[in-house]
Amino acid sequence: MARIFGLALGLALAVLLPPSAGLAEENAASAVQAETGASSLQRFVIVPFGFRDTSGEVRDQRADHERRLDIAMDATHKFLSESGLVEPVVLQCGDEGCPASVAELVERARAEDGRYMLIGMFQKTSTLIGWVKFDVLDLEAEEVRCDRIISYRGDTDEAWFRAARQVVRDVVRHCLPGPEGAEQ
Repeated sequence: MARIFGLALGLALAVLLPPSAGLAEENAASAVQAETGASSLQRFVIVPFGFRDTSGEVRDQRADHERRLDIAMDATHKFLSESGLVEPVVLQCGDEGCPASVAELVERARAEDGRYMLIGMFQKTSTLIGWVKFDVLDLEAEEVRCDRIISYRGDTDEAWFRAARQVVRDVVRHCLPGPEGAEQ
C-alpha cells in the first residue's frame, strides 16, 4: 500500500478508446451485461482531474478551463465505457472537492467497489501547449499500473477532448491487463 501512495503522492499534491477495440468484443460484453442485468466488468473509478495554469497569461480563463475540464472528464468516461473493458464510475466529490490524500481517494474508490482508479491533472504551460499527467492504480494488487504524461496542442474545447481521448487510448493499450491492455 505504501508503494501506491509513494508513487502517486506527487500527482495528488500537484493539484480513449483504441482505434479498433473490436466490435465483436464490445457487442459480446454488452450482450452478457444485457442478459445478466449486471456488469461483469471491473469497476474503474475516475477521480475528477485537477487543473493548473502556469502559462502566465493575463486574461482570466478559469470559466473556460472549468468547462474544458468537464468536457474532458465526460469524454474520458464515455470512451472508457465504449471500450467494453471496464465499468467506469466517476468519483462524486461534492462541493468540498475530492480529498487531497491518495489514501483517502483509494478508500473512497474501494467503497465504490473499484478495482482500478484513475487520477490526474491537466496543466496549461502556454496558449499552444498543455499536458496531462495521469496514474492508473490497481487497487487489488496495490500497485501503480501506469504513470504517464501526454502532451497536447491548443487551449480549445476540441484540444482538451482529443487529449482525453488519448488518455483513454493509452490506458486501454498500456494500463489494463488482458487481451486489449498490455503490461507496462
